Amino acid sequence: MKQATKQRERSFAITFLTVLSCLSVVILHANGVFWRFSYERVWLTANVLESVFYFAVPVFFMISGTTLLDYRDYYDTKTYAWKRIKKTVIPFVLWSVLALIFKIIIMGYTVEPATVYGVLDTIINSKHWNVYWFFMPLFGAYLLIPVISLIPKENRQSIFLYVIVVGYLLNELIPFINRLFGPVIPVSSKLSFPLTSSLLIYLFVGYYIYHFPIARKVRLVIYGLGVLGLAAHIIGTWYCSYQAGEVVSLFKGYTNLPGALYSTAIFLFFRYFNFDRVGNKVKRALEYVSSETFNVYLIHMFVLNMTTKVFHVTWNSFFSRTVGAFLVFLGICLVCKQLKKWKPFRLLLT
Repeated sequence: MKQATKQRERSFAITFLTVLSCLSVVILHANGVFWRFSYERVWLTANVLESVFYFAVPVFFMISGTTLLDYRDYYDTKTYAWKRIKKTVIPFVLWSVLALIFKIIIMGYTVEPATVYGVLDTIINSKHWNVYWFFMPLFGAYLLIPVISLIPKENRQSIFLYVIVVGYLLNELIPFINRLFGPVIPVSSKLSFPLTSSLLIYLFVGYYIYHFPIARKVRLVIYGLGVLGLAAHIIGTWYCSYQAGEVVSLFKGYTNLPGALYSTAIFLFFRYFNFDRVGNKVKRALEYVSSETFNVYLIHMFVLNMTTKVFHVTWNSFFSRTVGAFLVFLGICLVCKQLKKWKPFRLLLT
């Protein structure tokens, strides 16, 4: 009974993190004022919001590693591939085309060059709708997962730990130190760990944290490093940007050390959080909206742009960037629930 309860808590942790990471993405994009540097209070609050919710993309990849690396237990690779195509590739293409039409008609966007190649390049590389940038590394992760999944389960704990340690060391820690203090560690920038390049390291991190026990003392150390990572992100970005008079990205980056430490700590914290403290009504509500989170990823920028265009929302107030973003998230979830009852919308919605 105790083991079954722990398993339910772990499963709900993924549901909770799925909703949290999706909501965080909406807040980040509603908080676009961060990228318009100023010495005003609005930028200070934007910097804090940007840093606090920065874990969204890494945690999304951790969830993908957690939920997909064991796909062979349920179906073959052909089925896995079709599921990924149906759930992500087709919606990405369809919504990218809709986004291009939207930008051309509503916002006066022009494709350069105006050729078949130019249009395809614009759609595939999300030049018109840059919030879709994460689909390309996501598709790369999907292509790698069948290879990683061949690692026998009895060997994964040691192999994954090795991959994570080496990946953090070569791809994140050493490059960050050398960017921050100059080339104090004489290691060639060409020395990296390809298996954990880009966001791929988070597939291993998510799976490891979810499936293998981590001692409390180790967890406390990771939480401490996560707090340091968040503090470095907030304070470092504030200090460097104030000195330069523009947004400085030295402490930013989803695979940069501050963001990696903070994101890892967030995933670990909720993996071990006691969700018995959460009421059943809240759990049911989160489970209800969790199935619509990918649709929120696809649609939310349309809503943010239209509210700006039609209702002249500037997204400068703290209220609009937090409560307003939450209402956008919730509204899309509820509308998608209804639209999926209509056959014409089922191809567009996952």
